[in-house]
Amino acid sequence: AQKNSGKPCQIIFCPVNEFDKIYAKVKLASDVVLGIPSQCMLAKKVGRANVQYIGNIQLKVNVKIGGRNFFALPSADQRAAFPLEKQPYMIIGADVSHGPALVRGDTANRKPSVAAMVGTFDREGVKYAGVLRDQPGGTEIIQDLGGMFAQLVDNFARHNKGLRPARLVVYRDGVSEGQFQQVIDSELMQLRRACMQIDPAFRPFLTFVTAQKRHNSKVFASNPKDADRSGNVPSGTVVDTTICHPKEFDFFLVSQGGLQGTSRPTHYKVLFDDNKFTPDQLQALTYRLCFTFARATRSVGLVTPAYYADLLAERGRNLLDGDDESSSETSSVASGPQAGMPTIHPSLSANMYFI
Repeated sequence: AQKNSGKPCQIIFCPVNEFDKIYAKVKLASDVVLGIPSQCMLAKKVGRANVQYIGNIQLKVNVKIGGRNFFALPSADQRAAFPLEKQPYMIIGADVSHGPALVRGDTANRKPSVAAMVGTFDREGVKYAGVLRDQPGGTEIIQDLGGMFAQLVDNFARHNKGLRPARLVVYRDGVSEGQFQQVIDSELMQLRRACMQIDPAFRPFLTFVTAQKRHNSKVFASNPKDADRSGNVPSGTVVDTTICHPKEFDFFLVSQGGLQGTSRPTHYKVLFDDNKFTPDQLQALTYRLCFTFARATRSVGLVTPAYYADLLAERGRNLLDGDDESSSETSSVASGPQAGMPTIHPSLSANMYFI
């Protein structure tokens, strides 16, 4: 294609009959060896010309070739109350994906876990770069968060005339309440040390928020007239009293309208905040970010940077699996030892190939 057109290939389309058998190998080849985003599609759905399916594919393709599907601007009141966009800022998402046990029932001997971190580098906060690391199986605390963050800052500076972000907002997915102190002691401190190592004068304001979907709290409308068509509370409902901690900074947000069953809100807990957000400001920012998920035409139930980090972690899992299955020759060319995370091709360092 490059020889015929005289231009670099932007994306590879791969119609397949079954994802399970080839998906991991396709992504290993495109993300690691070729450095060209790829889009797998079910051949039977493409052949039927299903409008909704093709529309969803187009949303992914546009982002993978560098486009933006949509972004959500703050209201005038929000800009006046907290002008986040007036300074360079980075929205960050982080998550860890855990592999299965190598031997069934032996939880002490597991496949490596995959740590993923994404960070914005554009003014609208919709373009993300991603970084992957493997770490010991079952380890939830990100071991090299500082190094991953440094890569994101370097990418930010390359796309912003050398400027570094003055404000950071981190959304950490996947940690339980019993791990909050570990996150503060390890991951938060890694961020602070990384800033000092990048430049002693680099001291951005930082807000660190955890996002939890796995909880037993549900929200109902006390008056049926206040519910939406599915009987759930409307999208954008926030609860920050009564069922929240009386002294700490946390809230429940229903950011996605329910289609069936009872909506489950996401619980956001602020572990550190020297941006000095008010509850209304952080809640509005979080809700606004839920409208920027590139694969959906409506808001999603988990804040977008955390959602992207989850997708990237799963892509890392695919790459590890594809590397394990590939031939020894392919593995040595693409990623060195099979035990480690394959290195993403440099040309994809600022590409949302994981969407």
